[in-house]
Amino acid sequence: MIITTYEAWCDAQRALATDTACDECESSGWIECDLGHEHKCDTCESKGHYLSLDGETKLNLSHGLYFHAAIADIKAMCLWTRRDFLAEVGPFVRSARGYDKPTDRSNADDYLAGLPQSPSGHTDIHPLQACLA
Repeated sequence: MIITTYEAWCDAQRALATDTACDECESSGWIECDLGHEHKCDTCESKGHYLSLDGETKLNLSHGLYFHAAIADIKAMCLWTRRDFLAEVGPFVRSARGYDKPTDRSNADDYLAGLPQSPSGHTDIHPLQACLA
């Protein structure tokens, strides 16, 4: 299954968003605090406007929202195609969390070659070696 990359997801979200005038600073980019000082508006980052999907809240392009959107897409695809959800979502979650493991013999050999040798001098078998033997 091909899953949309984070960058492509951000581009799609920006394409759907509309430019919204900031109500917090009345599109000036500056707000006045209780003491009468002028400060940059945090909502629009002093631009006077921001991107919004619903016209009210600022567009949030966090990795967490991308992750949840991708999981929802995988779940919908699995329901529609009657595929096993865990088998489809597993590789995505492993890569998103940085838990990529060697998947074939050449990658496993490279991984095992980088492991430290036993200090006792014994030829200990790593669990991964036992699985690949």
